[in-house]
Amino acid sequence: MINFSQAQKKFFQYLNFYSFCYLSLILFFALLLCKPIDFTVQDIGRHLTNGREILSGNWKVLYSNHYSYTMPEAKFVNHHWLSGVFFFLIEQAAGLKTLHLFHILLYSTGLIFLLKIIKKHSNHFLTLTLGIAAALLLSARAEIRPETFGYVFICHSLWQLDKILSEKKIKWQQFLLLLVQQILWVNLHISFIFGIFVFSVPILVQFLKNEKKFSKQLVFLNINLTLISLVNPHFLLGLIQPLAIFHDYGYKIVENQNLWFLLKIINKSNLYYWFLLLLTFLLVTWKNFLFDEDLIFAITGLILGFIALRNLPLLAIFLLPYLGQKINQIANKLQCTNWQIEESTKKLFLLIIFSSILLISYPTRLKNKIKLGDFSEQHQAAEFFEKKQLKGPIFNNYDLGSYLIYHLYPHEKVFTDNRPEAYSKKFFEQTYIPMQENPKIWSEMSKKYNFQTIFFGTRDLTPWGQKFLYLIKQNPNWQLTYEDQFCLIMKNVNLKSDL
Repeated sequence: MINFSQAQKKFFQYLNFYSFCYLSLILFFALLLCKPIDFTVQDIGRHLTNGREILSGNWKVLYSNHYSYTMPEAKFVNHHWLSGVFFFLIEQAAGLKTLHLFHILLYSTGLIFLLKIIKKHSNHFLTLTLGIAAALLLSARAEIRPETFGYVFICHSLWQLDKILSEKKIKWQQFLLLLVQQILWVNLHISFIFGIFVFSVPILVQFLKNEKKFSKQLVFLNINLTLISLVNPHFLLGLIQPLAIFHDYGYKIVENQNLWFLLKIINKSNLYYWFLLLLTFLLVTWKNFLFDEDLIFAITGLILGFIALRNLPLLAIFLLPYLGQKINQIANKLQCTNWQIEESTKKLFLLIIFSSILLISYPTRLKNKIKLGDFSEQHQAAEFFEKKQLKGPIFNNYDLGSYLIYHLYPHEKVFTDNRPEAYSKKFFEQTYIPMQENPKIWSEMSKKYNFQTIFFGTRDLTPWGQKFLYLIKQNPNWQLTYEDQFCLIMKNVNLKSDL
């Protein structure tokens, strides 16, 4: 006869079907995030360099476009500097694979908070079903980025708000925790504005409904969240940066384009997912309309999710809890009319969904794409540059800037990099793009900057990038010295570098 202690009994109680499904969902999400790090197209190289430079006392990276020789004195608000410090410390202490694992655990924490919010107002079946959608939408931004901190903090803020609205008071522990979160958030990523937005929504709702039950506490919290957001290297400029950063850069960034625009140039399924969620939203809201915080969050998620590809995680975070709550309310009404689904049927349905999603995702998102860390081959180009003692000034494309900053700074600076806000609209429209398309402008810029090396990403799919690669390879003044699947290096054989 086996005697179980109270703790053992409690543990085995949790080993049920739904617990297994939750664990499977988190594991599936982790696998979706376990994509190889690509320094040649992602920002991680620059973030690691930011951390290294800040810890070494180079404060210029906080305020100016210090990595570029084209616009070195341009003012720049480095709103994610603390993320770079964290990333660098982890990478130096335990390696890139550990940093990758840290990011997966961090992002998974955000998903867990989101599942908790959905579950509180629905049931296991709905939470897991919507959780699959959440995992797919959140993993649309799988790279190691500072914005991951923002997603986790938004989910945590919504979870805390839900508790505050339920208990109708703010505990001092919650108050202090949210202030600490905000002071970290404002230095980790520009999405800190959502920390203020989340707690502003119930104030707006209470004002419009003329309710005054505990709005004073929320107002006091919001004032303190706003004031503590001033604790950043840029003070007031850092606080208002979210209102100024998104504008016409003169260079179209894929992640900043709306879903309709992307449908025309890239055959992406994201727009169809968005329309499906919009249709679901309309169906569950029709004849079940209630003006409250959840409705505002849901509409916010739909708007943000449509206007920019990068906002798909926000679509999941703000919309799915609302859908879970409304669908559960409809289900409860149907049960009152003796229409209900057996528990065994729900479990079978969940197994079918999980299996189908796994089968669909395996060939497209998982097969040969599960790897911690990066591809070591992608660093060979930079190693070749240093081994052959090649020199700048370097002409490079937009995507490769972060890679070059990581490998070559401070010995070499870049022509441009993937921080569009650090360069002027005039630079992209009148210099960077035209010089790749127009041989005459290339000739003028070559003389102006005295390019000695071209370091270019071979996977640059922009029309101007493709045209430039075609033209420059035919130019006898430029000698191809290195090329792989990631980038190529060309050396100026003389000072006449016309296309």
